[in-house]
Amino acid sequence: MSDEKSIVSELYLFMSKAGASILAVFIGIMAKISHDIMLKKKHSWAEWMGILGMSVFGGYLMGQYCSSHDMQEQGKWLIPLATLFSEKIFMYIAANWNKIMNVILNRKQ
Repeated sequence: MSDEKSIVSELYLFMSKAGASILAVFIGIMAKISHDIMLKKKHSWAEWMGILGMSVFGGYLMGQYCSSHDMQEQGKWLIPLATLFSEKIFMYIAANWNKIMNVILNRKQ
């Protein structure tokens, strides 16, 4: 019985800390799906899973950033935006990773 209370209390603690971020990621996913539907984009199930996976990961990263930099108020709008745009951001990084790494490592081309 004590283990069940412990699990429930741990789950409650997690949801109270991460609930707003989870909701913000969900809002961003809904915006992404709505945007693609409005533009009449056709995606296969595999493409949808990839897009949603990148979107959730981008929203999660922004949530972690906001959490670690005490930006809870900004996270209310940054997390959904990061979720919405993360597919495009990751596609840009994948296409230009060499240039980006050269700038980060301060190398000349």
